[in-house]
Amino acid sequence: MTDHPRADRTKSEQLRQRSEEVGRQLASSLHDLLASMPEQNWRPQALADVLGQTVLTTGRLLRGATNPNPLGTLIQLPGPQPLRRCVNAAVRAGGDEKLGERAAKAIDAFGELILMHSGGRAEFASILSTWVPESRREFEMRRRQAMFRAAIELKGAQQEIEVLSAVMALSDARDGIDLTVIQGSLGVQRHRPGVLVEVGALEIDLESVEDAMRLRKRKGTGPFGLGALDKYCVNRPATVQVHKLGKRARFSLADETFGAESTVDYWIAHHHPCGLELLENLEGTGEPYFYSVVSFPIHKLVIDTLVHRELVSEKEPWLMMNWSIGEEAARPAQLERSLDRIETHETVSITGYGSQHLRLPEAPNYVPLMRDLFGHLGYDSREFRHARVMIEYPLFGAQASLVQPVRH
Repeated sequence: MTDHPRADRTKSEQLRQRSEEVGRQLASSLHDLLASMPEQNWRPQALADVLGQTVLTTGRLLRGATNPNPLGTLIQLPGPQPLRRCVNAAVRAGGDEKLGERAAKAIDAFGELILMHSGGRAEFASILSTWVPESRREFEMRRRQAMFRAAIELKGAQQEIEVLSAVMALSDARDGIDLTVIQGSLGVQRHRPGVLVEVGALEIDLESVEDAMRLRKRKGTGPFGLGALDKYCVNRPATVQVHKLGKRARFSLADETFGAESTVDYWIAHHHPCGLELLENLEGTGEPYFYSVVSFPIHKLVIDTLVHRELVSEKEPWLMMNWSIGEEAARPAQLERSLDRIETHETVSITGYGSQHLRLPEAPNYVPLMRDLFGHLGYDSREFRHARVMIEYPLFGAQASLVQPVRH
């Protein structure tokens, strides 16, 4: 049993070495073949006209043939069949025949690699991207964008941006940590009539859900002076219904409009005196975390934490991604959920102190909202350190958590 991991590592190393060898052969032979042609205009459109291929194919051919990383060459080149067509066309257009034969042999080796180690060209590119971080990011982003578009068609709705912001400060009695959470679902649009559209949820201190809803509807002054939050909406403010499920309160659109006229924004705020103690007691971990479960097609997810300098820990915040299972959230210290972890290239950015770091082009009223919040709570934003994770096209069905250690 102990030999299996070592054998797997050896197989992986052998595949990488062979792939690098084939990548170098392909890049060299293709580059030399193109250089031997009478026509030396190395632009995708010009080469497409000469070879009789699509611009997409010649663009990938040029990027792959000039990539300094041999693994990047294999990732960026088109598949063996399009490559063979390009080589044959290059020879017909005046390229050196012997160089064409050398390129054909390298293409055959490329095809053998694909057949031996994967089910197809895309799967092989996914394997190679493990060793090429920049290609991995590009690969993941394209796939996630495709999932986003498919989810819109299946769900019949979409959302431009989801914002979750948590503010932590010592309580007045200095015996606990006050927690204030702002949540915004912005640019929510229903595409088909009759589709149930969720616009957010609350996970902690659910006894305050009704208070939070009353705060949003109230025209006067709320518990911390924000009053109604509709004035921070850029699109039409949403009218919502509340659905309670276990420890979770979920909000859905109450109206039935659809199409472009259905686009709405929704903000909700809730304040928890000594709320961090409650969070720890409920979740059984000393590392607070703030998360969003992606149950809806979202273009961009943003999670912010603002921690008073007295609470800033030596441990840095970090991002945890898990597949969501049922209604129970994955916790940082929950070892049994390690199988659900999702590898991601996104990281947490610490931008500094002050509300100026909160700017979001998709949410122009976010900074004014947070400044009002700080003012009415009596906080000085310059005393709070800001951390942010931003995820484009978050995976449908995933839980994104910003784990924010604090000093106790």
